[in-house]
Amino acid sequence: MTVVAAEAESAAATGTRGVILLRVSDRNVAAKQRFKAAATALQQRAGGATVVAAYVRPGAQGNDMPLGGAADQLIAQGARDIAVVPYEVEMAYPELYDLPDLLDDLAEQYPGVAFRLGSPLALDDGLVEVVAQRLEAAWSNPAAGVAGPREIAAIAGQTPITTASINPGELPRLPAHAQHVFVCSGRRCMEEGGADTYRALSALLTERALDTGPDRVKVSRSKCLSPCQAAPVALCYPSGTFYAQLDAETVPAFVDQVLLAGRTLPGHAFTAGE
Repeated sequence: MTVVAAEAESAAATGTRGVILLRVSDRNVAAKQRFKAAATALQQRAGGATVVAAYVRPGAQGNDMPLGGAADQLIAQGARDIAVVPYEVEMAYPELYDLPDLLDDLAEQYPGVAFRLGSPLALDDGLVEVVAQRLEAAWSNPAAGVAGPREIAAIAGQTPITTASINPGELPRLPAHAQHVFVCSGRRCMEEGGADTYRALSALLTERALDTGPDRVKVSRSKCLSPCQAAPVALCYPSGTFYAQLDAETVPAFVDQVLLAGRTLPGHAFTAGE
């Protein structure tokens, strides 16, 4: 029997197994709730192993468990054999390459613990059956344009946005933020990578802890900002400056030079009327 097999058999016998259900990141509150509920449900089918929901890139607000923190928690509870199971259809770049290195680092940090990686959901033939079920249901769902955006959003898994009531004469209070970036989600910008720009910008702001507090950079998607030939386009306030060809690869320079240093981004910045 190999050392790894012996460790696995011992862990199964002594109840020292742990499970990390892993997502890359999550800024969708409803999806985050479903993810944590899935970890709780998996607990019932994990053969006595403790299940922890964790993220490769946790949010900056401190209420998401990072991968390393989940490993620390399970090991403190006695786990010596830990399975990391991606709760993702596919592991995207760069996490596809980062995750094996992260697990290798954990194995080096905890030499007496076995870390094992599960496959993403797309590598299971059963996923096609799930997609086929969703397809069958889609034929009976209302069509966009007939149903309103709220009804379509509910089908996509979004929870309704509730409106807090305010007294007559009062104005709503917007959380403090230093800058506001609008990322165009018009058709041409979406075709040219606007969605990737939005995701890259949101992720980097979280990484730099710029998604909370008085220095927060608020990010919103907008309808067409124009000019469409400059896609993907973004608009930054309070400066009122537009940014052309702001693709995902340009986002780090945009954050460093514009949002943090207060400078401009040569070759990309322009203002209305120019």
